[in-house]
Amino acid sequence: MKTHISDDLYNQLQAQIREAGAIITTNREKAEQIATSILEQLSESDCSDERTITLLTQANNQIAYSRFSVSDYPAALEAAQKAYDGAEKIGDKGVQSRTLTIIAHIFRNLGDFSESINAAQRALSIAEEEQDFLQSYRQNNSIQEVRTHKEYDNIRERSHALNALGNVYRDLNEYQKSYEYYRKALAGYEEMQDAMSSSNAYMNLGVIYQVLLEYNTSLEYFHKALAEAETANYLLGKCKILMNMGAVYSDLKNYDSALENYRHALAISREVGNRAATGAILLAIGKLYLQRNDFQEAKRYFLESLEENSTIGNKLYLLDTKFSLGELFTKLGEYSHAVDYFEPLLQDYASIGNTFEESRTKRAIGELYSLKEWDRYNPDKAIHLLTSSLTSFHEIENIKEVYKTHKALAELYQGTEEWEDAFFHMKSYYDLERDIETEKAQKRIADLEAHRQISMLEKEREVERIKNNELALAFAEVKMLNDELAVQNRSLELLNSEKNEFLGIAAHDMKNPLASIVLTVSTIEKFTEHLSKDEITQKLGGIRKTTERMLTIISNLLDINAIESGKLKVVIEHVDIHDVIDTVCENYTPAAAAKGITLIMDSNPGIYAIADTNLLTGVLENLLSNAVKYSPKDKRVWIRTQEHEDGVQIHIQDEGPGMTDDDLSKLFGKFTRLSAKPTGGEHSTGLGLSIVKKLVEAMNGNVWCESQVGHGALFIVELPIAANNEI
Repeated sequence: MKTHISDDLYNQLQAQIREAGAIITTNREKAEQIATSILEQLSESDCSDERTITLLTQANNQIAYSRFSVSDYPAALEAAQKAYDGAEKIGDKGVQSRTLTIIAHIFRNLGDFSESINAAQRALSIAEEEQDFLQSYRQNNSIQEVRTHKEYDNIRERSHALNALGNVYRDLNEYQKSYEYYRKALAGYEEMQDAMSSSNAYMNLGVIYQVLLEYNTSLEYFHKALAEAETANYLLGKCKILMNMGAVYSDLKNYDSALENYRHALAISREVGNRAATGAILLAIGKLYLQRNDFQEAKRYFLESLEENSTIGNKLYLLDTKFSLGELFTKLGEYSHAVDYFEPLLQDYASIGNTFEESRTKRAIGELYSLKEWDRYNPDKAIHLLTSSLTSFHEIENIKEVYKTHKALAELYQGTEEWEDAFFHMKSYYDLERDIETEKAQKRIADLEAHRQISMLEKEREVERIKNNELALAFAEVKMLNDELAVQNRSLELLNSEKNEFLGIAAHDMKNPLASIVLTVSTIEKFTEHLSKDEITQKLGGIRKTTERMLTIISNLLDINAIESGKLKVVIEHVDIHDVIDTVCENYTPAAAAKGITLIMDSNPGIYAIADTNLLTGVLENLLSNAVKYSPKDKRVWIRTQEHEDGVQIHIQDEGPGMTDDDLSKLFGKFTRLSAKPTGGEHSTGLGLSIVKKLVEAMNGNVWCESQVGHGALFIVELPIAANNEI
């Protein structure tokens, strides 16, 4: 027989509920034990009694929060639903709103954004109904005090619902909506002086600014959030904030600071037993090691994250981890493994309505199918995937991803020799690049304008001085004209000599390829009926490789001609060496992986040189290409930076055959043939290192090589360093 609860027991259990609520964030296990004990004590009570329902509802609400904190989503959802049903029976709108907010967080972590938004909006609507009631009650009863206890609770409930909506819209990349919800939530928390909730709101705003690349503002919000978390002794909050700070430092290429914050966050997440946070941090650390090309450590952390997120069913981080494993295997050249991770994600992201991630995955798969070195090369499939990705990124107006996808399509069409489409996408890529770099360009223009003004003032003073002596001015002008004429004559002689040399090398290096093409085409024409499809395909592939070789010869000739004729445009600025090295290494990782060569980058961010970004990229691409080209399979190539008092050095070292003294003496000459030969059948024009030397000298730098036969080669590029106070 069910019994009614006594007054004494009711008061005793209410005191226990208040105790559990007070310690739920600092001692979760004890709070859950108290709530579970209350449920057990009420197991024989009359569940139709309003006081019993109230206690059951409050206890289930505490259990729901506790289970959610340790990522036990099924148990959390079950307890939250019981709490909501009880609150609805007794008409407690406050508990209804709080419970729906917990449900919204659960569905968000499960990747069901539609249900999450629905629950959060219901929570907000109920809290606003309660707000209207409380305001009416205040007016009708002439209440004078600033805020009643119920009114403070209502502010908290509305703010929690707003915060939940901000979270889910942030996951959907709708940052404007997300920002507005977070600001409204923060206003409520600050009015209540709720340090723990304010900490969350500050952190969420910091994340928005991080996504918008406003890193300084982002870190300011994170530090505010950390201070509030310290005040509230909010360990889980500290964990999340440190994780986000690590992400900012990672974006800024400050990997040491990023790793320090991640490891601190990981220790806290394990201390409080939050497996969702642990899985997310493991994923972040794996991504950091992937950025540093430390593939072994990246794989270890990704697999740990995969196991953690699979166990708790955290769909968002589970999908992100699988995407990261796809990126890892792509960099390792294990393309089949990569596509095995990528392809199932398309349906997963489509099912939760995440257009951004679905489109990003399509592009990743399209880029794989556009790789000719992969045995599953399929340009038609690649075009379909990349075009679909481009359309989706246009629809959600993500310019940065549109820019990246245009580049991927341009490279694909170049490979299929569809030049008109390649030109269109490359032009679109460069047009968008200009838009993205607008802010940087404006700063560069302002710096150049300042230099121009100083230069004009100096010239005006010089002209004023010379005007005092008209004869001296006239003499100087005549002498200058004569000197210029002599220089031009010498330049013409050199250019004529260069022209003859160019024609000679073009005739020599292109004669054999052209003859080979003519012979192959003639063979196909005469024996088409006797050749199999595979034999014809093989011969056409030979023609393609031969024409690619000819194109390389022509490109190098044009490059060296631009340099020698003075048409090379040089834009000197402060360049972050680490960023350039990181980009070049990323571009050459697939080619290196195809030969089993490991690229090892040892470069710290924040070292700036006075150089031209595009020219430096060309220099490092040429040197890294040579290192890969002349290295045997399964070797290593190192790219390091060293900072000196008045210069910064970039070292590119390989484990190739090394060079003789004769090689070193003519290393940077034009059309030079060295004793070493490419190890994978690659072609060399003999112009690459000559171009490298000219480009480095155009940036007021030096380049040299240190090598011994049998001990590889070390190329050193030295550039002027930018002083810290000039950055």
